[in-house]
Amino acid sequence: MSDKPDMAEIERFDKSKLKKTETQKNSPLPSKESKLKAPSPPSPIPIKPSLRKG
Repeated sequence: MSDKPDMAEIERFDKSKLKKTETQKNSPLPSKESKLKAPSPPSPIPIKPSLRKG
């Protein structure tokens, strides 16, 4: 297999066989204001000393 495309295959390509799709808009990134208003994540649960590896 070579690095160059086979031009004969490109010329025979039939666009009519492609499926039509609708573009979906992704949700926008949150603004700085909404980040400041967002609740902080819960604090981690402490591990009992007997369960720690050591």
